[in-house]
Parts: sequence; C-alpha cells; structure tokens
Amino acid sequence: MKKIHLILFVLALLVICGCRRQTGTDAEQEFSKDIYKGTKGLEMRFIKDMPMSKIYDTSDLTVLLELENKGTYDLSGTNCRLYLSGFDDKIIRGLDKTKICSSFLEGKSPLNPEGGYSTQQFSTDIIDLPDYLDSLNQRLLLTACYEYQTKASPVVCIDPNLYEIGPIERGCTVKDVSTAGGQGAPVAVSGVNVEMVGKDKVAFDIKISNVGGGTVIGPGASVFTDCPYQVDPKDYNIVRYGVDMSGGTKIRCTPEIEGSEKTRFVNNKGTIYCTFDISGDSAYTTPLRITLYYNYMDSISKDIEIIKTPG
Repeated sequence: MKKIHLILFVLALLVICGCRRQTGTDAEQEFSKDIYKGTKGLEMRFIKDMPMSKIYDTSDLTVLLELENKGTYDLSGTNCRLYLSGFDDKIIRGLDKTKICSSFLEGKSPLNPEGGYSTQQFSTDIIDLPDYLDSLNQRLLLTACYEYQTKASPVVCIDPNLYEIGPIERGCTVKDVSTAGGQGAPVAVSGVNVEMVGKDKVAFDIKISNVGGGTVIGPGASVFTDCPYQVDPKDYNIVRYGVDMSGGTKIRCTPEIEGSEKTRFVNNKGTIYCTFDISGDSAYTTPLRITLYYNYMDSISKDIEIIKTPG
C-alpha cells in the first residue's frame, strides 16, 4: 500500500513539474517576442555635468557619453561612428571631432535583453577665449552614423481557393497583418496587406516607416566618409530590402532604384509591393521574411558657456 502511495506521489510531482516547465516555456517565448519589438537603435546621452553647462576658460573640457544599443542589430567600430561639431575649433582646441562608437555594442538578444552599453569620451585642456570676450556660448552637437538592419517575419494566410464558391473548409482566413510596435530597430515594418491574385499568385503591399526620430540614409553611403557632412542628396531616405516566402517563388518586388530592390521614404513612410507564384490546393499560413538595410543618423546636443577666468 505504501508503495502505491509513493508511486502516486511521484507521478503527481512529475505532472506538477511538467506543468511548471510548460508555463516557463510560454513565458520565455513571450519574453523573446518582446526583445524583437521596439523602435530604437543607438541611444545616446550626455552624462550629467560632463560637461558642465558653465566652465572657465582655464578648465579642462570633458564630454562623456553613454551609448546603448536598444535595437537587435550589433554595432561595432566597423559600422558605427560618432562626430562632434557645432563649436569653434579655434577657441575650443584639441578636441577630437570623431571616434568610433565602441569596439562592440551588442544588440538585444535573449541572453542580453537590455542590449550593449558603453561610454565614450572627448576631452581637451586647451580653451583659448579671446581677450575681448568675457564669455561665449558654444553648442556641442554629437551625431551618430551607423549601419542597421530590420528583420520582420509576419505570418500571412495564403488561400489558392479564396474565390471558389462552395462549402470549403479553410485552414486560415486571408487578411491584412498589422506589425505595430516595431521590430527592435529605428525603421519598422508597420503592416502587410495581402491580396490573392487568382489561384496561383499572391501580392503583398508592405508598409514601412522611419520611427526612430533620426534620418535614414541609403546603405550605399559610408558612415565613415559620407555621413554626416558629405551625404549625396540622392542617398537620403533610401532603404534596400529583401523579401522571401516559404512555399512561394518571387516574381518581382517594386519599387526599384538603379536596378536594385530599394525604396525611398516620403514623409518617413514607404511601400514595397511584391508578387509571388504559389502552389497547393488548400489554405495555409506561412512567414513572410522581410529584411531592410540602411544607414541611420541621429544627433543630440548640449549648450555650454565658456567664462573668462577673473584676474
């Protein structure tokens, strides 16, 4: 009798543990989904009082920055650069005007849900305030130029028999898909409109948006030699894209710019239109894989006052 009770007790424990394990798995899946949401890339902040808002011309000037990668694409010294401008370099002398963001600034991931963190510093001990000035206001403008990607995989319904009349059992319903909330990047896929074109074709109207508050620059420009001062006007607001789907053969995506799959934002919004050949006789769901490639430029600034030292 004791053996039976022991066996039942062990079985009950196994059931409880199994339920808890399943609950944990569900929570992990939801957590993973949250990581790949958001509308930020590189986030920059001036550390408090670095520099102070008022400094004497005999003081050192130190600009200390916090950098966080709030998106899901890795940044490093090869694809992210900082530029400091806005000040008179004949007065504030010896201050570096460009540095890499960091040797490595990891994007968000299940192992690092907050993303990478780093600091960067610009400093000088040479401030040459002219004798005829008692004080001078200067602006420190920090601009980041970096490469980034957006990846989205909205699940769409494909129904070859959508226009068939009759009592057909359907595995899913063809409808437009909203992807609000972003994909962990400053450029987002905001939605996909789905349209069956007869029995063997499907068309997708993919809506994309600049949601990060900065400026989109085409991936053909360099974050080292072009951004931020030498960007060709034709490179602004350009995004290169790639679209693929399991179980379908891509016919064509538009628009194209100079023969490549690229689109241009107008008022921070753009559209990609793709058609695919499909096969099969019943409705099914499948992920539509969308990748966006671009450079991104964003800026922050701080005003300081340089005061002549008495005496």
